[in-house]
Amino acid sequence: MHTKSSEAVVIVLAGTLEVVTTTERLSLAEGDAALISPHTAHRLCNTGDTPAQWLVITPANVEFTTADGDVIEPIWARS
Repeated sequence: MHTKSSEAVVIVLAGTLEVVTTTERLSLAEGDAALISPHTAHRLCNTGDTPAQWLVITPANVEFTTADGDVIEPIWARS
């Protein structure tokens, strides 16, 4: 689980995906999208038999924080 300092949009490009928060589970298929509110603890899980592909859209300078409170910078978010 992790949080982001800004909202994020997740769009499933291929496969199936589940967005899991502390209060809900949302199943997404190819072409579906979800909006994740800022500071919402969540994780993304591939629920299919094949690799899932998704696109995450966030504002620049978004901060990611682990469940332990550590600030992380995903390799894809580095400039």
